[in-house]
Amino acid sequence: MITKNQIKKLQTLKKVLSLSDDIYRDVLEMSFNVNSCTKLTSEQAGMLIDDFENSAIQLGLWNKPELKFENLSNRKSMATPKQLRMIEAMWREVSYREDDEFVKQSLRKFLSGHFYVSDLRFIDRAKASKIINAIKNIKKSCLKTS
Repeated sequence: MITKNQIKKLQTLKKVLSLSDDIYRDVLEMSFNVNSCTKLTSEQAGMLIDDFENSAIQLGLWNKPELKFENLSNRKSMATPKQLRMIEAMWREVSYREDDEFVKQSLRKFLSGHFYVSDLRFIDRAKASKIINAIKNIKKSCLKTS
């Protein structure tokens, strides 16, 4: 089933491409035999989003955002970019200050002190899972003391 975020993205891309409702529904009907995007599967929605994004990029109307750590993908046995983003986001949630520099330094200190890793880039997949679980436990303990 299509997700709320996929619906939002489709609607945004529809506006960016200046597609009328009639044309949009024709695309849905011809491509997927549905009359509403809510009847798409998640995979179908992903395909349509990719098509709309590619069209918008070619027309110079859309820039696909570069995800953080994507340059670190395709490294065997190393943490995936998604895991690295998750660790960073989770750490931001448990950090008691919102200052970006403090968050970055405190995460590095946590990683080096508990996992003997000097930077996110050097985390392997197995260690990434352990770090994620450790941060989840920190979050749980923070919630208990609140």
